[in-house]
Amino acid sequence: MRAFELCRAWRASRGLPQLRALWSDEGRARACTVGRVQGRVIWATDAEYLNDSQELRYARDHLAKEFRSASERLAGRAKEPHTEDPDTSSAAILSAALTALEGGDEVAPSSAVHVFVACFCEDGDLLSQWRGYAAGAGYAVGLDTDALETAVLGPMPHQELPVRLVGLRRVSYGDDLLRPRVDALVARVIEQPSAHPYVMGDHLARGEILPMLAEFKHPAFAEEQEWRLIATDQYGEPVNFRPGPLGPTPYVEFDFGSALVEVKVGPGPHQELRQRAVQRLVPCGVAVTLSDAPFRG
Repeated sequence: MRAFELCRAWRASRGLPQLRALWSDEGRARACTVGRVQGRVIWATDAEYLNDSQELRYARDHLAKEFRSASERLAGRAKEPHTEDPDTSSAAILSAALTALEGGDEVAPSSAVHVFVACFCEDGDLLSQWRGYAAGAGYAVGLDTDALETAVLGPMPHQELPVRLVGLRRVSYGDDLLRPRVDALVARVIEQPSAHPYVMGDHLARGEILPMLAEFKHPAFAEEQEWRLIATDQYGEPVNFRPGPLGPTPYVEFDFGSALVEVKVGPGPHQELRQRAVQRLVPCGVAVTLSDAPFRG
């Protein structure tokens, strides 16, 4: 079963959308769908196993080019070749970050860090998403953003996770917004030289840059209007695995607590019958509606 998250109604307090999760109800996935609703679970998948072949790589090449240019510029103006010189230290930090990021097919071959994402979209009834992820039978599960953040991102979440949560981020398509982010990172490195630049550069790459790469995708995916809940497993804690098109697929689970507010029954056969079943499945007060998409599946 594949899963992605959809969001629709905008929340006034922070401009974040109310979230929706689209889950398939095909074959063996049916038990998973019911179990995830009853268990109040969102799956966040290792980003390298998603359907975008450029996951984490799309922005990496541009970022690496900017880091390399900045590192060479700083090294060229350094007055002393040792790390006590601020420019030398900053150049070494950027160079170490590059070393951790670059390496053939692997995003960060020297790193045990993996980026996990639960993906969200601003349209709760987008035909292309029903077709791609839940053709024939699926459900868009609406989650209240405030309740979700309390359950997952709050100061005292009620769950223990094998990952470090980064936060909820809006995906950018293309590299227009990447340059300001890279410039800000470089400026911060220049302002904070270190006596241990290689350690700092490695930490920068693994702790900040790798998760940031998950915020940028190819413009071909722009219709998805995606948001992502991003996490990393930098401490090598055990995670879950499920079958997927690329083989065993690593993922982690987030308990969404009491955030469930609506379920939309996707296009396909027996829509009204499935609606009645979902009404019996979900807690009282959760709205259960039908998709408007005239798609037979």
